[in-house]
Amino acid sequence: MLESLVILSSGASFNQYRETIQYAKEHGYQWIEWYLEYYRLPSWKGLRNNFFETIRESNLPFSFHAPVNDVELALKDKNYSRVALDYLKMYIDFLGELAPVNFTIHVGARRIPIEELSWDLAMDNLKGLAEHGFSKNVRVCIENLAHGWAGYPELLMQMAESVDAGITFDIGHARGSPWVQKNYGNVLQFLI
Repeated sequence: MLESLVILSSGASFNQYRETIQYAKEHGYQWIEWYLEYYRLPSWKGLRNNFFETIRESNLPFSFHAPVNDVELALKDKNYSRVALDYLKMYIDFLGELAPVNFTIHVGARRIPIEELSWDLAMDNLKGLAEHGFSKNVRVCIENLAHGWAGYPELLMQMAESVDAGITFDIGHARGSPWVQKNYGNVLQFLI
């Protein structure tokens, strides 16, 4: 039987992380995934330490989700994908201060047309990111998506296994994936 956790995926903005923790505790959440789309980790160590200390003191397990709107490892434009890789490595450096911790990323997010992506570049960048994460005790996890390569379980597994990354499973994404929509299987079959 699958065990489940009730996880709050937080889109907290700057200085609202205390309210997010309070909300999670009041509503019975067992874990917080800190989604860094709206709240970026401060580069100033003092502010970052305040945030990290607050989440440590909450006694709630936590993980992190990388920003996706402006970060894409798979773009054919090597300049952009290199900047995205360096940016995510910076986050891993920061998160190393909380290690061990999981760090979820997207590959091919926001419905970027497949023609603008490079599988080979994605795999090279994923490998570099996962290795950097390993060196900091930060586990890089690839999230299944409703579109693109990560919307197919075989390709998602191929990505994760070839770079030794974990997988973050999103039920809603699986339901909307082309694999499920085209009746190759159901959500549970996607997972297993």
